[in-house]
Amino acid sequence: MKEKNIKARFARGGSNAYLVSMLEEGLVDYILDGQTFDLAGVKSMAENPNHVWTSPFTSYNHHSKGNFAGLVDVVILGATEIDMNFNANVVTHSDGYLLHGLEDGRIASFQKQ
Repeated sequence: MKEKNIKARFARGGSNAYLVSMLEEGLVDYILDGQTFDLAGVKSMAENPNHVWTSPFTSYNHHSKGNFAGLVDVVILGATEIDMNFNANVVTHSDGYLLHGLEDGRIASFQKQ
């Protein structure tokens, strides 16, 4: 982005030190954050007014005034597995155990049956 002088209006997703550094370097104007993944993200959200908490239920709900799904130009998805047809697994490790809590806030402690 620096090389080609590209700047994003916002980045949406779970924040981490890498995304925070992009905000601090001016490569993105805002982080619209659905969850933070490390202490750099937590600190940035507490201190930087351009690091804003958002709810995925508002952000991607087409009935919501806060919907910005139509404004997204590029998506980068972190996945544990991707097959040859680009089906992405973002829910479980390859051993079948869930990675994290479910999106609706329930804590996941299930094992693949």
